[in-house]
Amino acid sequence: MNLNRSALRTRPIIQRASIRSWEYVKPIRIIVLAIRLLVALWLVVLTGILVSNGFVWGWALLAAAVAVAAIGIWVFSTAEKGWPAVEA
Repeated sequence: MNLNRSALRTRPIIQRASIRSWEYVKPIRIIVLAIRLLVALWLVVLTGILVSNGFVWGWALLAAAVAVAAIGIWVFSTAEKGWPAVEA
């Protein structure tokens, strides 16, 4: 497999920014994913607290929690696959 950094340009910009520095360091990837999932969990807990206290806008945090978790898992799984092969 011919792998190079120019293949990164084919990825979406948010993915490039997230993958670039920690792609090959698996323990760092796992720590970053765990932190992102903890942030998502905290947003869910905060949603429950706000909604139970009558703040209806707290439901917006639930959407943010889903987005944080989805982006974290997407970037992690993409980095897990490594760089795409580039045909010479």
